[in-house]
Amino acid sequence: MIIRKAIVSSLLLLLISLTGFGQCGSDPTSGLYTVNSGGQVLNSYYPGTGNPTAGATSMTLGAMDARGNAVAFANGDLVLILQMQGAEINAANTDAYGNGVSGGN
Repeated sequence: MIIRKAIVSSLLLLLISLTGFGQCGSDPTSGLYTVNSGGQVLNSYYPGTGNPTAGATSMTLGAMDARGNAVAFANGDLVLILQMQGAEINAANTDAYGNGVSGGN
């Protein structure tokens, strides 16, 4: 009886662990991207426009930023929405990029 319970418990834990991977998303519907060398931009970037409310299920996006990957996302793709505010960024293409301190890390 104890062995039977151990086997059933083990199978149940295995089943639970396998279904947990389903929450990680699926392959993108807009196509897979293969990295062949260093220095490639992997992501596409879109500015949010408007003012979506908390709990909203959609938002309006501006035009894709040309500095990112040129592959647009499609229905079913996994999307990360990130809000930043209050930052002042030195966007000059020098070693002072970011915090504005030359020679910094």
